[in-house]
Amino acid sequence: MTSAAQILPELIRIPSVNPMGRADCDPALCGEQRLSAYLAAWLEKRSILFKVQPVSSGRNNIIACLHASSPSSKTMLWEVHQDTVPTDTMTIPPFDGAQRDGKIYGRGACDVKGSMASMLAALERLALSAANRPRNLIVAFTVDEEHTFLGVQKFAADLDSILPRGWSRPSLAIVAEPTGLDLVVSHKGVVRWKIQVAGRACHSSMPWEGVNAVFGAAPVLEAVESLSNRLVAGKGDPVLGPPTLSVGIIRGGIAPNVVPDNCEIIVDRRLIPGESAEEATRQLREALQAIRKPGISIMVEDPWLKCPPLPQSVPAGLLDRLRQSGTRHWKAQSTRSVAFGTDASTLAAAGIPAFVFGPGSIEQAHTKDEWIAVEPLDLAVSILADWALLPLSDDI
Repeated sequence: MTSAAQILPELIRIPSVNPMGRADCDPALCGEQRLSAYLAAWLEKRSILFKVQPVSSGRNNIIACLHASSPSSKTMLWEVHQDTVPTDTMTIPPFDGAQRDGKIYGRGACDVKGSMASMLAALERLALSAANRPRNLIVAFTVDEEHTFLGVQKFAADLDSILPRGWSRPSLAIVAEPTGLDLVVSHKGVVRWKIQVAGRACHSSMPWEGVNAVFGAAPVLEAVESLSNRLVAGKGDPVLGPPTLSVGIIRGGIAPNVVPDNCEIIVDRRLIPGESAEEATRQLREALQAIRKPGISIMVEDPWLKCPPLPQSVPAGLLDRLRQSGTRHWKAQSTRSVAFGTDASTLAAAGIPAFVFGPGSIEQAHTKDEWIAVEPLDLAVSILADWALLPLSDDI
């Protein structure tokens, strides 16, 4: 059987950079199609049933299905995304998969190809083992997690048609992200918008002939900051804290000698359980309604990214069983919450109790010298395999 440490360098050497909406992304590096082809070949070589689920042009989810040893309707889901963030700021070769001093380096090593390697190794162990598999296992390798979550949204929407005949909907989902082998049971959600501020262009030597959209953006920014302060000061989640609002990007103008006719403001809003993207959009639009500036129009576009928050959806008794099993391999394993968003919340919103789990630390994700330690890769393999073999219960 193959170890996760053997698989991971192969995954890193296959670029699967998410273009993140950029037009300048090298086609030799961008997109998940090369990794999808590798996964399909890897599964086919081991005679593991899989399906290809088209998501968008050239981007496909790969869905592996491993039947229980005896006929069973019970199903567990593992989910891991194929894409990585870009490599622009990296100070090491991003696609070498070099290993030294007990670490493996490269883009995606931590987020999240390390977890993918562990899931593949665990899947192979389960497929080749003589141990009784009491439940069916579906492993979803999804696309576009790092930008707009299209892959998991398509998977969740089409799940009933993807499941093999006789399989029930999964009663538990384990979503791969670097959690230090802890069980992350809740997290914030995220919604992002573009605010368009429109004016009228003219030559900068006669600015009175136009309406400066960048100047027009000033009261918009003040209103967004005021809303942000109110959110932070309000009642937050007892575990996750308050919702937050941040302006991350401002774009406006084409040249110093042209009064700009447009200014674009990109806003990031973090949601806590109980909030929705629709509610947050309404709040933002209401906060800008009172702004009146002659010649200036303000429009909050519909969200271009929506990821719901993850409330704790896994029953406490099941979490205890999972931790009792997991601590056989990693005694420090705990349950906790995080601020960042994951695919788990989309699955939970579709009615599948979900938590987040994987080797590595989020502090190494997306970094200039991204790496993951080898030891937790193999620990994750053992933990995942044991969870898949837990005796059947009402929960799973």
